[in-house]
Amino acid sequence: MTQPLNHLASQFIYTELAEIVGNENITSKAVDKIAYSADFSWISHMWIDRGQRPPVADFIVFNSNSSEVAERI
Repeated sequence: MTQPLNHLASQFIYTELAEIVGNENITSKAVDKIAYSADFSWISHMWIDRGQRPPVADFIVFNSNSSEVAERI
C-alpha cells in the first residue's frame, strides 16, 4: 500500500490540479475519497466484502471537458 503524501507534496499537487480544473472541482474529503474508491470490478467488492477499506486516492478531481483531461496527462 502506498504511503500518504506529506503536507508539502499534498499542497503542491493540489495547487497544480487547481490551476487546471479550479478549486471547486477538487475534493479531499474522506467521504468522497471512500465513495470514489470503489468501482464495479470484483477487486473493489472483495475489499468491501472482507470488511476492509479499499485504497483511496489523495484527491478526487472532476473535469468538465476533454482538454482538462489532456492537460493532466
